[in-house]
This record gives sequence, C-alpha cells and structure tokens, in this order.
Amino acid sequence: MGFFASAADERQKIEQIMNRFPGPVTLYPSQARNALMVFGNLVLVALGIWMIRTSYGDWATFRAWAITIFFGLCLMVFCMRLLLPRLSSLTLERDGFTNVVFHRRLVHSWRDVTGFQAWQVKMTQMVLFDDRSKPSRGLNKLLSLNSSLSDTYGFKAETLIELMKRWQEKAVQRQ
Repeated sequence: MGFFASAADERQKIEQIMNRFPGPVTLYPSQARNALMVFGNLVLVALGIWMIRTSYGDWATFRAWAITIFFGLCLMVFCMRLLLPRLSSLTLERDGFTNVVFHRRLVHSWRDVTGFQAWQVKMTQMVLFDDRSKPSRGLNKLLSLNSSLSDTYGFKAETLIELMKRWQEKAVQRQ
C-alpha cells in the first residue's frame, strides 16, 4: 500500500484497521516492493556476472565476485519473501504485537514499548522503538532504541508509526 499509495489512502487503511480493534489484525509486507527488489537485485547480479567476465586483475575480479554473491543472497531473500509472503508479518492485538521474521516470532507488550521513530537510510525506511523488557545492544544501543520492525508492511514508516501509536493508546486505555 505505502509504495504507491497516497496519504489519503493510507489514512483510510488506518481507519479500517483501527475499526478491527482489539484484533488480532495481521499485516504483511508489500508484494509490489518485494517484486521491485527482486527485479533490482536481478539486475545487480547480472551486472556482477558481466563484471566477472570482463574484469582484469585480482582486485577487480574479487569486487565483481563480492557484488555478485551479495546481491545474489539479497535476490534469494526477496524471492522467498515474494513467493512465501507469510514468512514475515506484524500482528496487532490488545496486549501487544508480534513481529514474525522468517518464522521467528518477536512478541512485544504495549506496556513495555515506547518511542516509535522512523529511521531512513537511502530508500529504506524502518520503524525503531524501545522495548523496556529487552536489552539494548549493537546499533540499536547507539540510537537509544533497542528494537525494530522488519518491514513497514505496505505503509510509509510514519504512517505505520501512527497506526502503532493509536493502537497502543487504545489498548493501554482498556487494560
């Protein structure tokens, strides 16, 4: 939805989801985004193969192989996400939410979660937040937030944050 949707479309979708409180409501990654990522990584793998065939010298050949392997792995991940869309999901419930990443379930309670923030690196958007029940480590410790969602589930990051905050507010009021 967020990849090609207008702000009005996203707001309407938020209202539809909020009307389903207390849930559960499960969101899945955007298949349009996954298809675009498959295409982009396929182009980069083809470019890497071309570089392998035309490169001269050890360093140029090493870089070509590194590019091909890296984007080949990315291609595999996005192919899996495209072909098996239920591998990743976000389920909103009265007590909290569950983020599933390749069948790994990460459960968060609304009472423990604060500070939803959008974070963007180039074209990739992420939603970061602090879960008081989990330890901080790595990059998340530097950002003073210790958790993140694996996707924006068809929304722009800011719109998903709005949905999460509204759901949390409603859930905490009813507990």
